[in-house]
Amino acid sequence: MKGLIVFGEKGSGKDTVAKLINEYSEKSVSFFNIGDLVRDMSCIFLATDKWENKKREFYVDTAIKLKEIDEDFLSYYVLGKILDKFKKKSMKDIDNEQLIIVTGGRTYEDFEFWKKSGFKTLGVKCDEKVRIERLKSRDGYEQNSQDDLEKNTRKIIDLCDFTVDNSGSFKDLTKEVTDFVVENGL
Repeated sequence: MKGLIVFGEKGSGKDTVAKLINEYSEKSVSFFNIGDLVRDMSCIFLATDKWENKKREFYVDTAIKLKEIDEDFLSYYVLGKILDKFKKKSMKDIDNEQLIIVTGGRTYEDFEFWKKSGFKTLGVKCDEKVRIERLKSRDGYEQNSQDDLEKNTRKIIDLCDFTVDNSGSFKDLTKEVTDFVVENGL
């Protein structure tokens, strides 16, 4: 496996799962996030308080607008960053000792794009109450655990090649992820 995209609803622990894979993998791991382009715009918050306590909403609204230009806009951006980092013209040219992990997958378009690009898919399941508490703790305010970008994410997780459940303890998640790494020769 050379490429893995991690799907999950917000607050499910996609980045935590990716970091654990890195910790236990024997491969050289590189991380990318579908939201990288939108997050790179965060300097706008220094110029205005218009989105005070609404940063996540800003990111979601911006991503939706970019997807109106092309449904794969953000995925093309990330794939371009991957190819640029490794100075290659296609994923096939990247060394098999590399493991590229993309986080932030939420839509059917993301799923199809990365499958066509040769990536395996990993879904992170997590109980909604747990996610809501994490979001409140992480972002400092209560918010909807679903937004327009992830209305189908639960269904997509069921389509993934692999799944892990992050509703329990960190110890439970670590065991699931280490089992995943070992079973897949990562």
